[in-house]
Amino acid sequence: MRGLTRLSVLCVMVTAVLVAGCSGGGGDGSGTLTPQVESITAAQLEAMMNDGQALVILDVRTAGEFTAGHLPGAVNIPLADLSGRLGELEQDDRIVCVCGVGSRSAQAANTLVLNGFTGVHNLSGGLATWTGALE
Repeated sequence: MRGLTRLSVLCVMVTAVLVAGCSGGGGDGSGTLTPQVESITAAQLEAMMNDGQALVILDVRTAGEFTAGHLPGAVNIPLADLSGRLGELEQDDRIVCVCGVGSRSAQAANTLVLNGFTGVHNLSGGLATWTGALE
Protein backbone atom coordinates (compact mmCIF):
# COMPACT_ATOMS: atom_id res chain seq x y z
CA MET A 1 0.00 0.00 0.00
CA ARG A 2 2.85 2.36 0.82
CA GLY A 3 4.34 1.87 -2.68
CA LEU A 4 0.99 2.72 -4.23
CA THR A 5 0.85 5.98 -2.26
CA ARG A 6 4.32 6.99 -3.44
CA LEU A 7 3.35 6.19 -7.02
CA SER A 8 0.18 8.27 -6.67
CA VAL A 9 2.14 11.23 -5.29
CA LEU A 10 4.68 10.91 -8.11
CA CYS A 11 1.91 10.87 -10.73
CA VAL A 12 0.31 13.97 -9.21
CA MET A 13 3.66 15.77 -9.18
CA VAL A 14 4.43 14.90 -12.81
CA THR A 15 0.95 16.00 -13.87
CA ALA A 16 1.33 19.30 -12.01
CA VAL A 17 4.68 20.00 -13.71
CA LEU A 18 3.25 19.20 -17.12
CA VAL A 19 0.19 21.39 -16.59
CA ALA A 20 2.30 24.29 -15.29
CA GLY A 21 4.64 23.98 -18.26
CA CYS A 22 1.76 24.10 -20.73
CA SER A 23 -0.23 26.92 -19.19
CA GLY A 24 -0.33 30.51 -20.36
CA GLY A 25 -1.16 30.01 -24.03
CA GLY A 26 2.43 29.52 -25.07
CA GLY A 27 3.62 32.66 -23.33
CA ASP A 28 5.87 30.63 -21.06
CA GLY A 29 9.04 31.22 -23.05
CA SER A 30 8.82 27.97 -24.94
CA GLY A 31 8.16 29.66 -28.26
CA THR A 32 4.94 27.68 -28.72
CA LEU A 33 2.43 29.63 -30.80
CA THR A 34 -1.32 29.80 -30.50
CA PRO A 35 -3.12 28.45 -33.59
CA GLN A 36 -3.97 32.03 -34.65
CA VAL A 37 -0.29 32.94 -35.10
CA GLU A 38 1.42 31.94 -38.33
CA SER A 39 5.13 31.20 -38.12
CA ILE A 40 6.91 32.54 -41.22
CA THR A 41 10.38 32.17 -42.70
CA ALA A 42 12.82 34.94 -43.56
CA ALA A 43 11.95 34.49 -47.25
CA GLN A 44 8.24 34.89 -46.49
CA LEU A 45 8.95 38.03 -44.46
CA GLU A 46 10.98 39.48 -47.32
CA ALA A 47 8.09 38.78 -49.71
CA MET A 48 5.67 40.49 -47.29
CA MET A 49 7.97 43.51 -47.06
CA ASN A 50 7.89 43.82 -50.86
CA ASP A 51 4.24 43.04 -51.64
CA GLY A 52 2.98 46.62 -51.31
CA GLN A 53 0.59 45.87 -48.44
CA ALA A 54 0.82 47.60 -45.08
CA LEU A 55 3.06 45.73 -42.66
CA VAL A 56 4.17 46.38 -39.11
CA ILE A 57 7.44 44.74 -38.17
CA LEU A 58 7.32 44.62 -34.38
CA ASP A 59 10.79 44.15 -32.86
CA VAL A 60 10.31 43.06 -29.25
CA ARG A 61 13.96 43.08 -28.23
CA THR A 62 15.33 45.58 -25.72
CA ALA A 63 16.03 49.15 -26.82
CA GLY A 64 19.77 48.42 -26.71
CA GLU A 65 19.42 45.36 -28.93
CA PHE A 66 17.24 47.33 -31.33
CA THR A 67 19.74 50.19 -31.52
CA ALA A 68 22.52 47.73 -32.34
CA GLY A 69 20.64 46.71 -35.49
CA HIS A 70 17.13 46.01 -36.74
CA LEU A 71 15.05 45.36 -39.83
CA PRO A 72 14.21 48.37 -42.03
CA GLY A 73 11.07 50.13 -40.83
CA ALA A 74 10.79 48.05 -37.66
CA VAL A 75 9.00 49.44 -34.60
CA ASN A 76 10.56 48.69 -31.23
CA ILE A 77 8.29 47.76 -28.34
CA PRO A 78 10.26 45.56 -25.93
CA LEU A 79 8.40 42.44 -24.81
CA ALA A 80 8.43 43.63 -21.20
CA ASP A 81 6.54 46.79 -22.26
CA LEU A 82 4.16 45.27 -24.81
CA SER A 83 1.09 44.77 -22.61
CA GLY A 84 1.15 48.42 -21.59
CA ARG A 85 1.70 49.69 -25.14
CA LEU A 86 -0.89 47.69 -27.11
CA GLY A 87 -2.70 50.95 -27.91
CA GLU A 88 0.20 51.92 -30.19
CA LEU A 89 -0.81 49.14 -32.59
CA GLU A 90 -3.97 48.60 -34.62
CA GLN A 91 -5.75 45.28 -34.01
CA ASP A 92 -6.33 44.63 -37.71
CA ASP A 93 -2.78 45.50 -38.88
CA ARG A 94 -0.67 42.81 -40.48
CA ILE A 95 2.05 42.38 -37.84
CA VAL A 96 5.24 40.32 -37.89
CA CYS A 97 6.87 39.92 -34.48
CA VAL A 98 10.66 39.57 -34.44
CA CYS A 99 13.37 39.12 -31.84
CA GLY A 100 16.81 37.56 -31.72
CA VAL A 101 15.93 33.89 -32.16
CA GLY A 102 12.12 33.71 -32.15
CA SER A 103 11.21 32.96 -28.54
CA ARG A 104 10.34 36.45 -27.28
CA SER A 105 8.56 37.24 -30.54
CA ALA A 106 6.45 34.09 -30.14
CA GLN A 107 5.42 35.33 -26.70
CA ALA A 108 4.63 38.76 -28.15
CA ALA A 109 2.58 37.25 -30.98
CA ASN A 110 0.57 35.22 -28.49
CA THR A 111 0.01 38.33 -26.36
CA LEU A 112 -1.30 40.20 -29.39
CA VAL A 113 -3.70 37.41 -30.37
CA LEU A 114 -4.97 37.05 -26.82
CA ASN A 115 -5.72 40.79 -26.91
CA GLY A 116 -7.80 40.61 -30.09
CA PHE A 117 -5.18 41.26 -32.77
CA THR A 118 -5.57 39.47 -36.10
CA GLY A 119 -3.08 38.91 -38.90
CA VAL A 120 -0.24 38.23 -36.46
CA HIS A 121 2.89 36.40 -37.61
CA ASN A 122 6.13 35.32 -35.93
CA LEU A 123 9.50 35.26 -37.68
CA SER A 124 10.67 31.70 -37.11
CA GLY A 125 14.25 31.70 -35.84
CA GLY A 126 14.22 35.47 -35.37
CA LEU A 127 16.80 37.86 -36.72
CA ALA A 128 19.40 35.09 -36.60
CA THR A 129 17.45 33.39 -39.40
CA TRP A 130 17.01 36.68 -41.28
CA THR A 131 20.74 37.39 -41.14
CA GLY A 132 21.52 33.83 -42.28
CA ALA A 133 19.14 34.17 -45.22
CA LEU A 134 20.99 37.26 -46.42
CA GLU A 135 24.43 35.63 -46.37
